[in-house]
Parts: sequence; C-alpha cells; structure tokens
Amino acid sequence: MRDELPLAPVPICGGPVYGLGRWVVAGFLRVATRARLEGREHIPMTGPLLVAANHISHLDPPLLAALFPRPLAFVGKAELFEPRWLGWLFAYAGVIPVRRGATDRRSLERALAVLARGHALAVFPEGTRHASGVLGRAQAGVGLLAARSGAPVLPVAILGTERLVSVRDLRGRPPLVVRCGPLLPGERVTRAGSAYYQQRADAIMRAIARLLPPAQRGAYADTEQPVAAATAEEHKG
Repeated sequence: MRDELPLAPVPICGGPVYGLGRWVVAGFLRVATRARLEGREHIPMTGPLLVAANHISHLDPPLLAALFPRPLAFVGKAELFEPRWLGWLFAYAGVIPVRRGATDRRSLERALAVLARGHALAVFPEGTRHASGVLGRAQAGVGLLAARSGAPVLPVAILGTERLVSVRDLRGRPPLVVRCGPLLPGERVTRAGSAYYQQRADAIMRAIARLLPPAQRGAYADTEQPVAAATAEEHKG
C-alpha cells in the first residue's frame, strides 16, 4: 500500500457520492429486508455528534448510513482504500482512513475537523468486526475522540446483520435494527492519559451494551439490564 492514502481536500460529511450511495442502499433495504430505525428521538439533527456503534458485518456502515436521518462521515480501516480508485470513492463519500495498530495523527485531525464543523461522525469502537454479534472490548480511540472533541456521543446497537452471511439469508426479508440510545453528554478534556481514554471508551461501550440482548454483550456482560425492547427474541424474524 502506498504511504499516501486518498483524501478529499477537506473533511466531507454528506455530498453527492454519499447521497447517491445512501439512495441505492436504502432502496435495496426496502426491497430485500425489514430494516428499521429505533430511538430516532435521541438523535440531534444539528451540531457535532459522535455516533458509536457495534460492528458485526461489512453491511453495518451502509445500513447505518441508509437509516440515519442526517449525513454521516465514517472512520474506516486504511485497507478499504485499495485499489486506488476505490479509495477516492470512499474519500469523497466521507470515509476517513485510519491505519490500525498505529498512531495516525492525520486521521485524528480530520475526524476532529468533521466534528468541529458541526457534522456527525460514525465510529466502531471495537476497531474490527465481530461476526458472532457479541461485543468485543473497545479500543481507546473512541474515548480519545470523545474527549478531544467534546461532542455528545450517540450509542447505537446494530442487530441482525450477523445472520446475513450469503444472499440466501435474504429470503423472507430478514429484520434488521439500528437502535439509538439516550445521548451521552459531551465533555471536552484536552490532556489526559491512555487510561482515561480507555475509561471513556468503556463507558460508551456500556451504553451500547444496554441496547443489546444480554447474550450479545460479551466483554460488557456485567452491564445492567437494557431497555425493555432489547430482548433476545425481538429480531429473530
């Protein structure tokens, strides 16, 4: 992979590429699934917003973008940006590449710039997919973003994509859920250590865990009972 990854001239949230992709995905979801958004009342429609979701499948980002009522920028792994032409497409759709396992200051600056402009930025705190649907441990990066930006955090649980392994799994229009929880107030902290950022990250993940059935809370299984709607049976079809 080349050292320089494709980047839009300024951090993008929304725009023509994002709009077209969202329209295509939303149409597909209407035809092939029973996708729905829950907790819309928790979503502020203006101002900076850090959206933190569990990550199960490659389908999670397009599903979240299609159902979310305001444009989202995303933080995504650098490997998505190869081949080069695909990297430019992602860049102009508002995806910020981050190199996993290393401190990526340029990506951090661009992510913070999205929030500073009053946009919404979506991240997956686990840093990788967990295909079983069970939560993994959060990486400290989401805590760093929350602290440096001071943006409020919207916890989001994605349910149902763990069962979509092949095209055959679309038979019967399976239910998919994007569930938004109560907003976590922003608190800006400019100087702190890694332990503090991990603490912030774990607090965010516990808020996500509350939106999931107990069997899917994984590393956060000790989190208290969720809202009544979050039962193990609700998304079985």
